[in-house]
Amino acid sequence: MGQYTGRKESDMNKTITLTHDQATRLTSFLVRTTNYRKDEREAWEGLAKEVKEDGSPEYPNAKGNARFWAGMEATIEEIIKIIDNAKLEG
Repeated sequence: MGQYTGRKESDMNKTITLTHDQATRLTSFLVRTTNYRKDEREAWEGLAKEVKEDGSPEYPNAKGNARFWAGMEATIEEIIKIIDNAKLEG
């Protein structure tokens, strides 16, 4: 069990070692799936606009799902930058 530091895990860094080939393949996968994430976000944004006759959301979870995909897009863009800027060692 680790020592309590008062920091949330989400605020802490995690170091991962990848070979150059692994990093290249991961980046390639992340870039190639960009349109999938964009399409998901746009689909949920569209569904979030749909309302029932009484004015309530047709899909109550759609806004949250759209936010999830928007956050996922931003996070993956950050990860790609981190990988691209990582120093080659060894």
